[in-house]
Amino acid sequence: MKKLIILVLAVMLALGTTACANKDTKELESSSSLTPTGNFDYVPQYASNGEITGLLVSIGMSTEAVRALYNGTETSSAVAEDAYDFLEAEPKNGLVKMSCVNLNYYFYQNSEDKGISAIANMGDAYGFENGISTSNDVKSICGENDVYTPEDSELFFLPATPDDCTALSYQYGNYTVKFFFISDYLTATFIYDNTVFQYPITVKLDDN
Repeated sequence: MKKLIILVLAVMLALGTTACANKDTKELESSSSLTPTGNFDYVPQYASNGEITGLLVSIGMSTEAVRALYNGTETSSAVAEDAYDFLEAEPKNGLVKMSCVNLNYYFYQNSEDKGISAIANMGDAYGFENGISTSNDVKSICGENDVYTPEDSELFFLPATPDDCTALSYQYGNYTVKFFFISDYLTATFIYDNTVFQYPITVKLDDN
C-alpha cells in the first residue's frame, strides 16, 4: 500500500513539474515574441508639440530662454556640464545655428520672435537609440512609410554627407520629424516647424 501511495505521488510530482516547465516555456515564448519597443504612444504626443523626448529645448522656445538655459541663469543640472560647449554662430543667409555637443537649434534672424524653428538631434530620440535602432524599429512605432535616400540639402546640419544614408519622414500637425539612418542605424533626428522653417536648405552652417 505504501509503495502504491509513493508511486502515485511520484507520478503527480512528475506531471506537476512538466506542467510548470510547459508554463515557463510558454511565458518565455510569449515574452520573446513581444516587440522590444515598449509603449511609444507618446511619439505623436511630443512631436505634435514640436518636442523631442529628453530635450529641454523645443520648437517655439524663445532664443533668450535657450541662451539662459545654457548660460546658467536658469538652474538645470541637465545642461550644466554642457554649458561651456554652447555656441551661437553668426547668421548665414538669415539663419542662425545654436549648438551644444550633439544638438543643433535653428532660428531665423528676421523672425527671432518666433523662437527655435528646427532642432537637429544626433542622440537618442522618442525612445529610439542612436546607433542601435533601425528603420524597421521606427516604422513599427510611427507607422509604415517609404524609406528614401535624402538629398544633400536635407542633411545641411551634418559636416559631411554620409554614404549609405536613408531617411523616414512623418508629419505631426505643423511639425515634420525626419529620422536619418546610416547603414540602417539611427544617426540623427530632425524636427522643424513647417510654417516657419524653409526646408530643405542649401546653406551649410557647420563651417562657422
